[in-house]
Amino acid sequence: MVLLRCFVGRDGAQAALTMGDDDLTAAVVDELRPLLGITGAPALRRVFRWQDAMPQYEVGHLDRLATMQAALEATPGLILAGSPYRGVGLPDCIAQGTHAAHQAVNALLAVRPDARPT
Repeated sequence: MVLLRCFVGRDGAQAALTMGDDDLTAAVVDELRPLLGITGAPALRRVFRWQDAMPQYEVGHLDRLATMQAALEATPGLILAGSPYRGVGLPDCIAQGTHAAHQAVNALLAVRPDARPT
């Protein structure tokens, strides 16, 4: 036995939201069957629906980020982090927060070099 976690649907393709749990599970298994050689039915399944849960960046997002980054360089100490910028998943947000914390410490040390943590 194996555990599979599957995400279904995307922005603009919301048909999965209207399917019943049994039909949705069957559709996923049917799609995975030839790829993974699945021969049996799921022993256990859980369906969770998160409508509109994942923000979608629009075309031009990276260009807007570049413009914002250029403006931020003129304002030391002003730091942006979080899902609106460079990734909406938890690992992305954690990485952005860690990077922002380092930027904040460096900005403070640039103003007060004697405040270096011990």
